[in-house]
Amino acid sequence: YYINTTPEAEAEKFVLFGQGTNSLTNDMGATVEEDHYITDKNGSSTRTATAKVQTFNGDMIIGDEAQDFMETKVYALGTEAETSWVEVDAYKTPKEAGVYPARKVTVMINITNDGSGDAGAALQFEGEIRWQGDPIEGTFNRTTKTFTPNEPSV
Repeated sequence: YYINTTPEAEAEKFVLFGQGTNSLTNDMGATVEEDHYITDKNGSSTRTATAKVQTFNGDMIIGDEAQDFMETKVYALGTEAETSWVEVDAYKTPKEAGVYPARKVTVMINITNDGSGDAGAALQFEGEIRWQGDPIEGTFNRTTKTFTPNEPSV
C-alpha cells in the first residue's frame, strides 16, 4: 500500500505504508439486497454497492513518513482528511520490472488511536482507510513510485 503525503500539491508523492503495522483488515462494506418470493423455496441476494474500509493497527513509528502524514489528519474534517491511496497487487506477475497491477482511489483517513498503550509498551497507532468512490485501475512502479492509469477501453 502507498499513500500520497502531498494531497494539496500538483504532483503526488507516494510513500510505502506499513512500517510498524501489525495487521490490516479489508472490509468490503457490501450493500446487499435480498428478495424472497412466495413461489420460491429460497431467496436471492444481490450486491448493489461496496464501501471498502481497511482497518489497521500497530506500533507508532515516529519518523515514518506515512504515519507522520496520517498523524496530521487526526483532527481533519471533510476533504482535509482525504488523500490518494494505491493498492498494489505485488503478489501478481509484474507487467515489467517493478511495475505491478494496482488501483488508485481517494480515501478518507480516520485515525482512531494516535498513540496510547500500556506503560512500558510501544505506543499504538490505529485507524481506518475509507475508500471514497470508484478506484482507478492501472499499474504502479515501485521504483519510481508512480501510478499510471489503464488506457480507457473502447
